[in-house]
Amino acid sequence: MTENMNSRNNKIGIFGGSFDPVHNGHLIIASYAIEHFHLDKLFIVPAYIPPHKKGTFAPYNTRFQWLNNVFSDFGRTEVDNYEGRNSNISYTIKTVKYFAKKFNARPFLIIGEDSYNNLESWYKYEEILDSATICVYPRRIHANSTKSKKHETVFFFDAPLIDISSSLIRKRILNKKSVLGMIPCTISKEVVAFYEEKL
Repeated sequence: MTENMNSRNNKIGIFGGSFDPVHNGHLIIASYAIEHFHLDKLFIVPAYIPPHKKGTFAPYNTRFQWLNNVFSDFGRTEVDNYEGRNSNISYTIKTVKYFAKKFNARPFLIIGEDSYNNLESWYKYEEILDSATICVYPRRIHANSTKSKKHETVFFFDAPLIDISSSLIRKRILNKKSVLGMIPCTISKEVVAFYEEKL
């Protein structure tokens, strides 16, 4: 399927993260990114070993399965196991260069505003800026202020302010609180059961 996309004119995006677990905010971000940047395909790429975190609660294969279930009928997306195949620390620059070479295109890299604010702490961040167009979704009001933009290859895009995070979901499950509406219904029971056992 993806082999037919090899063309300079194709607009591909990369949406990475731990997805521990994937939640409805991720779906909204994916949808708005595809629309705003007119992407032909958005690749959802779960991290194998996140470099900025101590690890994940759910193993890679579990998170990958959840993403496949959630995005199976989601237009113009594909869950890719590139970082899982490498079975190593998931440095963004390696993922960006992989997709850039595979599709002979400059990828659009979808990240949150909080991640963008810490971008200069990322491994080879200057190469990331040279190799990808950074697409930042808001985490707070006025995220698209020009004062927030520090690099020429960065663009903020309009999306609802989403006050949902994977850590919040895990915390609520740990405290026996409802996560109704936060997790896609196709995996909600499985996700809750998993973290109830692990946390």
